[in-house]
Amino acid sequence: MLVKMIDIKGKEVWLNPVYVKAVSANTRKGYTEVYCSSFGSFGTSTIKVNAPADEVAAALSEAMPGAVPYAVLMGEEEEQRKRQQAAAAAAAG
Repeated sequence: MLVKMIDIKGKEVWLNPVYVKAVSANTRKGYTEVYCSSFGSFGTSTIKVNAPADEVAAALSEAMPGAVPYAVLMGEEEEQRKRQQAAAAAAAG
């Protein structure tokens, strides 16, 4: 599934998450850089968006093929981690 992003110039860009190689927050300049592989000899394309890196990464992750089972698994692992932390805190205090 393609993911709609708006770059820092207001241009609408539709990304295929399969071709996204990295997401990086540029806190100094206040935007997020999305690095995509390109076809042919163009190398890597960078798209700059005005959104937090974690939101960009989450949107891309959700659109990946097979993302629903992965999201469920990650939610279960997070819930288990919280239960373990709560049990450890109760035992310590």
